[in-house]
Amino acid sequence: DVGLAAPHLLPPSTPPAQVAAWMQEYEQAVQDRCPAMGSRHLALTLLALSRVHAATGHMPSKDTLRIWVRCSAAAAASFTLQDFAQSMSAITALKVMPPGEWVQAMLGHVRRDLGQAWMGTLAVVIWAVARIRFQPGWQWMLCYFECTQAKLAAVGSQ
Repeated sequence: DVGLAAPHLLPPSTPPAQVAAWMQEYEQAVQDRCPAMGSRHLALTLLALSRVHAATGHMPSKDTLRIWVRCSAAAAASFTLQDFAQSMSAITALKVMPPGEWVQAMLGHVRRDLGQAWMGTLAVVIWAVARIRFQPGWQWMLCYFECTQAKLAAVGSQ
């Protein structure tokens, strides 16, 4: 297991310099381990970084984010829709703009999961894609709408 557990939240009284030093160490570990991480660990690691940002205001370095994008692109074929949803949730929380090629490639890979996805995951994905103002293309959107329409029809018939 090469994933990195979410950092414990530090008390609000923790001096900013201590937070910055601890996060620099954590980010170095992320950078070192990213190439060996699978899609689940990559998604959860970015989510952890976004939660630390929300709690402390510490923004991951551009190097950390660049390495994460490169490693997640290399693992794109194994990303599930859930992994992508978690990653996109973190990206929107961090208020960063991922490369359009990365988003397009990920959407292409996770399209296979649309029909089996839980409605909450589908909602997070479309919300996050809209939040970064990315246009996935009409074919992807048509597939998305067909899947959600089928799920809504199934819920209505129960």
